[in-house]
Amino acid sequence: MSAIAIGQKQSADLGAKRPGFWRALGRQLDAWVAYPARHAVSERDLRRVDDEIERCRRLMFKAR
Repeated sequence: MSAIAIGQKQSADLGAKRPGFWRALGRQLDAWVAYPARHAVSERDLRRVDDEIERCRRLMFKAR
C-alpha cells in the first residue's frame, strides 16, 4: 500500500483531464451562441431607434 501526500499528484494524474471537460465546454459555447439570440432586437425596433437618433441629431443641429 502506498500513501500520497495531500496536495501532490501522482505522475499518472498529471496528464489526466478533468471529467466533464467537453460537456462544460459545450455548455459554455451554447451559452455564448444563445446570448445574442435571446437579446436580439427586432428590425422594427432598430428602425425606430434609428429614427429617434436622426430626430435627435436634427434637433441638436437646429438649436445652433
